[in-house]
Amino acid sequence: MIVGDAGRVFGVVEIQGIERFERWLRSYRSRAMTSVAEAYAAAFDRALDAAGDRTPEKRGSLKRSRWRGSPTVLGDRFDVLGGYSAGHAWVNHEIDRPHPRGRWKFLSSAIDEAAPGMALRVAEDAGRALASGGEFRASPRYPGSPGVVA
Repeated sequence: MIVGDAGRVFGVVEIQGIERFERWLRSYRSRAMTSVAEAYAAAFDRALDAAGDRTPEKRGSLKRSRWRGSPTVLGDRFDVLGGYSAGHAWVNHEIDRPHPRGRWKFLSSAIDEAAPGMALRVAEDAGRALASGGEFRASPRYPGSPGVVA
């Protein structure tokens, strides 16, 4: 204990195990970024679900070519890649022409409609997992790489 001027008392606190606490903080930050990336991947999967309902084919190769890779976390950033791998996907997506079923811009329209409130939903999903001591993990619903579908 240190007694200063005017009789004020100052305490000296030595924190035992500060290195362990610092390791925990670094681990928590890493788990938080992983959880946010995985929660975003799950949100992207929901957009792929909606996009599949908009494709011009009911059960064709275009719909089957949906894919989503595993999230990649790099520091404070993450990437989630996905889409359609069928060679004719871009034609059906980009060209405004009549389709007997579905619509053009099937993927971008699904993402655009999911965008409002997506950040809050991602934060809530990741936050619930972290609050319970775990990490959010998206259940894979699509192939992890863009396989070519004829």
